[in-house]
Amino acid sequence: MVDQPENALDIRFAELLCARLCHDMAGAVGAAAAGAELLEDGFDAETAKMVSDSAGGAVARLKLFRAAFGPAGPEQSTQTVRDLCASYLDAAAASGGGKLVLGWTCGRDRLDGEAARLVLNLVLLARDALPRGGTVDVTIDAASRLDRAGVSVEFRGQGARLDDQTMRCLSEQSLPDGPREAQAWLTGKLVRKIGARTEVVTGENHGRIST
Repeated sequence: MVDQPENALDIRFAELLCARLCHDMAGAVGAAAAGAELLEDGFDAETAKMVSDSAGGAVARLKLFRAAFGPAGPEQSTQTVRDLCASYLDAAAASGGGKLVLGWTCGRDRLDGEAARLVLNLVLLARDALPRGGTVDVTIDAASRLDRAGVSVEFRGQGARLDDQTMRCLSEQSLPDGPREAQAWLTGKLVRKIGARTEVVTGENHGRIST
């Protein structure tokens, strides 16, 4: 993705982000559809629960994606943002890859629309960095400074890591060439739109993104 006109880059970015959405939704929607087909042969409590859980997981993913990728809305309560993150992580864990636990420390009652989008996108990055599950700890300072959003997301788990391409896209040093990198690039754009900067710390089985 080099030496392309700006509108071509915009189209390519939209394509990659759509691919990310479709990839993340496919499992939950497919499981619900498969369960519904089984129910056509007769009611079964276990199958009905699978359909219900899969449909609930799909809804949780859609709600977070709409808030994270859509236009920034008005202020949101931090409890609403936390609930979106927790429901998404529960849905992601249910689809495989290990248990995901959300930690939440927040010094604000409400977040403006852009800050809320930033938190959600950072949680998505953290989840992508945990292939075998783990913990995602969100810390939101009571007040932001001129060059800081006051948001930090730490992730820990076996094999946890942010790959180099994701980190380059997050810092806008590289253009995205895959769906997950596109979401990292968007996150970097949000950080700079707020007027903040990003710090990334990585180690064995853990990492932290602070803004």
